[in-house]
Amino acid sequence: MSEVSKALPLFRLPTILLRKINRYMDLQEILLISLASKKSAYIMRSLLPKNCFTLSLLFICNHSDIFLGSKGLWDRVKVSGQNVGDRFKLQVAQPSGDVTYLWAGSYLEDPVKLLLSHFAIVFNPTISIYFGDTCTQNFVMDLLLHLKQLNILMKDLTLSRFFISPENYKYVLDEYREVSELYLFCEVASNFEYRAGPDFRVDDFCVSDGH
Repeated sequence: MSEVSKALPLFRLPTILLRKINRYMDLQEILLISLASKKSAYIMRSLLPKNCFTLSLLFICNHSDIFLGSKGLWDRVKVSGQNVGDRFKLQVAQPSGDVTYLWAGSYLEDPVKLLLSHFAIVFNPTISIYFGDTCTQNFVMDLLLHLKQLNILMKDLTLSRFFISPENYKYVLDEYREVSELYLFCEVASNFEYRAGPDFRVDDFCVSDGH
């Protein structure tokens, strides 16, 4: 009587073999494997190169696009966002649709926070964000504070035409005074003043007229 062979669990392979196998995976496969469990997330993190991942988030016109990229090692991965009824969903899937992963929540910040927390653990990326004119102040500040807790390095930040309080406007200027690009086109009280110190070293800084 013949025996049925069992599949060899991937993570039981020696680390050297795992690193070699990892090179033949695309970034989407790496991401989906890392989402299998908390253990797989930490294992994939240990196998990946350091300081080579980027994350771009675009929130505009009730639409969200999130891109995970690397510095020339893999093609970038897109996480698609959609509003289904009263639920916000972010999804990554293989082209065949055989394997998918879904983040969902009643508010957009819920799935975005889950995604950011996972990406911080596995990829530790630098991040660029564009907050469009349909974003609310509460949504923006909630995500920025979450990013600070995750200790993710911000590279570029754009705030489009929505209202922001003087206190939060000052927070953004203080917190992101060393980013590469800082574009502030949001509305703030006309009497707002800010004195930038010598530690304000934004490479490309732009504000809209009247600020």
